[in-house]
Parts: sequence; C-alpha cells; structure tokens
Amino acid sequence: MDIEIFQRRQDRLRRVEQADTQRPFSSEKAIQELIERNIGTVFPGLTFVDHEFSLGSLRIDTVAFDNLSRSFVIIEYKNTTSRGAPDQGRAYLHLLKTKYYDFVFLLQKMKGKKPDINNIQQNNRVIIIAPDYSSHELDSYKTTLDPIELYRIGKFEESVIVLEKIPKTETGLHSGHTHRKPQKTIVSSEYSEGDYLAGKYPRSVSPSKNATELFHAMKRAILDNIDDVEIIQKKLYTRFYASAISSTICTISVTKNGLKLCYTTKEKNIFPKSPFVRHMVDSDGQRIDHHGLGDYISKIKAKSDIDKALPLIKKVYSSIAQKKGISVPTTNTSRKPQPKPSYNGYTEEGYLSGEYTRGGRPYNKNSIELFHAMKNAILDSMNDLKVIQKKYYVRFVSTNGHTICTVELADSGLKVCYTTDKKNIFPESSFVRHMISETGKKIGHYGLGDYMSKIKNKSDIDKAIPLIKTVYGLTR
Repeated sequence: MDIEIFQRRQDRLRRVEQADTQRPFSSEKAIQELIERNIGTVFPGLTFVDHEFSLGSLRIDTVAFDNLSRSFVIIEYKNTTSRGAPDQGRAYLHLLKTKYYDFVFLLQKMKGKKPDINNIQQNNRVIIIAPDYSSHELDSYKTTLDPIELYRIGKFEESVIVLEKIPKTETGLHSGHTHRKPQKTIVSSEYSEGDYLAGKYPRSVSPSKNATELFHAMKRAILDNIDDVEIIQKKLYTRFYASAISSTICTISVTKNGLKLCYTTKEKNIFPKSPFVRHMVDSDGQRIDHHGLGDYISKIKAKSDIDKALPLIKKVYSSIAQKKGISVPTTNTSRKPQPKPSYNGYTEEGYLSGEYTRGGRPYNKNSIELFHAMKNAILDSMNDLKVIQKKYYVRFVSTNGHTICTVELADSGLKVCYTTDKKNIFPESSFVRHMISETGKKIGHYGLGDYMSKIKNKSDIDKAIPLIKTVYGLTR
C-alpha cells in the first residue's frame, strides 16, 4: 500500500511502519471480524445483516444493508493479493438479482419484522477488500460498468488500519461518486468513531438515532464534495483534515438530538449574516458551549441544515487555501462545467419561466429546486453527458449520441422518462410506471422513453439516479 503514516508526538513526527504487505492479517477471518464489528464506522450507513450466508454454490462472507441507498451490499475479503475479484463480484451481483427475495427474507429475519418491499431499491453493490490486486484485475475493474468496489487494506504499527478505495476511470460507473478521489479511512487505536457515537468517552454523549443519522449524512456530504479529506476521531469531536491545504476545515460534535458543526476559522466575513452561524468564543478567547476547533458554529438539526452548511465549509477551505497561496479547487473538477445550453432557440431560463408552454407563468419554487437538484445529480453521476433544452423537456445525451433520460417540469414536481423500452431493468415498484398506450401513444408526458417516474422530493431523486445509471450502462 503506497501510503505513509506518521504519528505526531508534540512537534515531532515518527513514521509508523507497515506490517507484512503480502499477508498483513493472520487470516481472512481476522479482516472479516474487524470490518463486521466496525461496519458502520468504516462504511457509513451500512448495517450488518449476516455472515457466511450460503446460496446455491456460493458462500457470502458478509451481507450488509445500505440504509442510505436502501439496497444490499455483499462484502468479500482476501488475505493475499486477489486474482479473481471482478469475476467473483459479478457472480455475487447475479446472485443479488436472481435470488433477490432470499436477501429480503434475510433482512426480515435480522430486523424481526417484515420490511417494506417498495422501500428497498435494487441498487445493490459488491465490496471486495484485499491487501492488493493483480494488474489484470485492476485493468478489468477500472473499465467495468458493474457496481463493484475494490479496497486495499493495510496494517501498520500502533494498531493503525488503513482502508483505501481504488478509483475507477471516467469510463466506468459504480454506485458511489465516480469522480471523487479515493477516500482513505484511518482507524486508530486511540479513539474510534463507534465508541464515540456510543458515548463511551468521558464528557461525550450517547446521541439519538436522528443525531447518528445526521452525523453519517454530514460526514458523507463532506467526503463527497471536498477532495483529500481525512477523518481524525478525537475524544469529543470528529475532525476533518484537508491534506491538500494541510489544515483542519471543520469539526463535528454529536449532541443528544443533533450536531454542532464548528468551522475552523476566525474569519467572520466569509459567513452570511444569519442566525444559522454563531460566534462562539468569548472576549477571553474561551469556547462557548462547544469542544470543536474554530470560532464559529452551526447547529445541525435536520438534513436541510447540511445543505446550508456545506457551502460554508467550502468557503472555509477556500479561505485557508487563499491565505496559504495554494491554488486548489474545493471539489473535484474531473467533470467539465456544463454551459447553459441553447438549442433551436430554447433556453433553460425560458423553460423554467414557463415562456414556451405556460404563457409566461413560471413553475413553482419546489419544482424548480427539484429540477436543479435532479440535473446536478445526473451530471455528477455520469461524467460525459450533454444537456439539450427542448420546448417541453430537457434531454440528457451521452457523447455517443444516445439520450439517457428526459426531465420534464410539472406543477407538483418533475417527470423523469427513462429512454428505454426494456422493462426487466426496473424493480417491481410503483415508482416506475409504463406510460405508453397499446397504440404506442405517450400517456401523461412529453419525454422520450416508455417508462417514467414522478419526482416529488429529493428522496425520489436518490431512487431515480441508479435507474438512470442502468439505462446509461445499456448505451455504452
């Protein structure tokens, strides 16, 4: 594993040496038990379901459930350099598809109650963890469209474990964010996220379920939107350190019912005048009602507060970079910025204002906000799409000329049409409806494609993106 770990003692650094790189753990079982005991820490949002689960001729090391994407995750472990990971991953994906209800029943057994089938998505994925991979495997992995994720695991002195996600190339798709740099999760022996969230450290609290969910959502939002961030767990807060600018950008402390987000800056002028951000240091320089690093805090009580806080964290990052004379973007820029399109005289501004079809009567605020969120989610998930504005809808077209989907504004939200006639790629759910009559006429929409979903809130966007990715994969 090509990574250096140093331990800071006062103002001096000591190199932490890596263990045997070929067989860093005594057995695959040792890796499995470590990950399963800390699954929510290592993979935020995952819940352990079962292990050593046999279906047909395959035995699955770990079955987990992703509470954020509402889908199943299979985790496979290797204790030596892996040589068949992608093929094994595909076999597991086929099993998830053909034996779907066996996994649903397994989840039911774990929860002790019947899960809501309509609330389980088939955006399943496979995670494989090994010390290293063969060059052939990596070449195959980096161009695959399958939702398979490879991680390298390393063991160092001082009980330090490093888990590094291997990125795919831009031509590949996976269930995560394809353009983000690999995340390095560091679990040290001093403090752990799991013990922190369990309230096991002095003066720490045991957060509610809502606070824990907010913590994981906030953590994921930061990692997904800002490059090269390392997570350092402390006794009373979680620290987010941006290695590109060699600085902490924020800290998060859990409370009983929410979070306290501390921006690591003393600069007042980078924040808007709003009660959302408060100065929490007294005239003597002492912190007021928080343990984090920095002079300004926001209380995070709902997921909408995360949307407010994220741009402010980016401003802190930019401010620190500017002071140090470092020219780096706060977010990954592998996707080229999309210009405002104008085709056949139609523009996005004109469409949103209702100029073309509503006599200048604009759509409501919620529909427009959903439109922008849907558009950004599509472009962030698939790097090579072009946006074409039409009179009644917006087309998303890949570089090979295939339309992937269309998005159409409505009074109560959006209508997303999947540009395919293949029924079997969609889960059996009321979320996707066949909207073509027996005579081939469109029913209730102007968009391209036989299948449609109504988008009424941001959670519907999360459901739609994996389906759009599937359509995208069919065109490659």
